[in-house]
Amino acid sequence: AWPQLCSGPLLKRTLVCILPTPQVAARALQHCAALLSQEELGSCQEAPSPDVAEERLLVRAFVRAVLSRYLAGQPPPEHLVFQRNEHGKPS
Repeated sequence: AWPQLCSGPLLKRTLVCILPTPQVAARALQHCAALLSQEELGSCQEAPSPDVAEERLLVRAFVRAVLSRYLAGQPPPEHLVFQRNEHGKPS
């Protein structure tokens, strides 16, 4: 089945949302999980709810993918290494 499309205004632009089928969503989450470090996966698993765990997984994978693109794909997203500052935030 094709993903459903929806659109709406966002800062005077059109926002397109792709709502995947459950099978597509499961594969996408597996792909995103493969990009994360063991520490990041642990943080996702320790989330207070499945929704929060999924959000953490998607956001961290997205950040890795975007940063890797800014670095012309070298290193690939799954090889990026982050350090934590004194507040536990990535730096």
